[in-house]
Amino acid sequence: MYFDELALEKRAFINYGALEGVCKKGVTLGEIELEFHFNPARVRSVMAKVDEASIKSRQCFLCPEGIGAEQLTTDWISPATKNGYWFRVNPFPIFHKHFTISANVHTKQQIAGRYGDMLALTDVLPNYVVFYNGPKCGASAPDHFHFQAFPKGHLPVEKMISRKCGYKRVIESDKCSVYEIDSYIRGGYVIVSQYIEEMEEKFGFICDNGTIHTTIKEPDEKPVESPEWEPRMNVVSWKSEGKYTTIVFCREMSRPLCFWDEREGFRVFISPGTVEMGGLMLTSDLNTFENTTWKLLSSILEEVSLQGKEADKINILLKNHFCKI
Repeated sequence: MYFDELALEKRAFINYGALEGVCKKGVTLGEIELEFHFNPARVRSVMAKVDEASIKSRQCFLCPEGIGAEQLTTDWISPATKNGYWFRVNPFPIFHKHFTISANVHTKQQIAGRYGDMLALTDVLPNYVVFYNGPKCGASAPDHFHFQAFPKGHLPVEKMISRKCGYKRVIESDKCSVYEIDSYIRGGYVIVSQYIEEMEEKFGFICDNGTIHTTIKEPDEKPVESPEWEPRMNVVSWKSEGKYTTIVFCREMSRPLCFWDEREGFRVFISPGTVEMGGLMLTSDLNTFENTTWKLLSSILEEVSLQGKEADKINILLKNHFCKI
């Protein structure tokens, strides 16, 4: 019902058609098969200005006043929290059947109090992954809360986890287990359980022990002393065979330094969000696609991921807290 002809008119119709021409290449890196896609239609998301001044100067494109008349909307109320959401076709898709699920009120991108809604979405969308980009981690609308969803099977990290490789145990029990990805990044935590309460407890613990940045580190932004409102993170969840799986990608940098390189031919137009952290690198720039090496792509993921000492700290905290319960 979401893919009515009216919903696919104009920009969405053009951009979904353009998916057929997306250029792709891949390479195996340790336990994961990374992919690299060139999708020119994603330029608006890759290059989105998310500084405070830019956000204040534009109309919110997730509020009713900022969307086109042709954009269909379906209401949904989360059974977990009674929060209301709008389901819409994403007009700048990564894959076919790509949805944006935004709060039905204008409120900032902050997952606290909404993780239960994410798990509820995996119940009503059993064939999809649901993901969240933090306000400094790929969200092109950090001023309006939203999830996104597209069909299962596209993210390389899904395939890695299905093979039960590329991660190590942090805590394990019959009710809930937590693992850390140790193949291509640090600070990627995999939570698996059939119990919502257990999922929420482990997810909340990781978030509560993440670093809150007090200075914006992007080269194009003036440093500020006011703290960000949540740890930098990306989150992806799905449900399979009665169990929930969530990956929390704890982050350090919002964008890699090479994104800001002013030398001709050296700038790399990759702005990592959940999809990139999950092993699928996206760019809207042909030069970036043709000339960026796999070694550089790997270093980008390492640069924006949680650094080793911080990941070790969370591992120790998880073990000390939950292994004593």
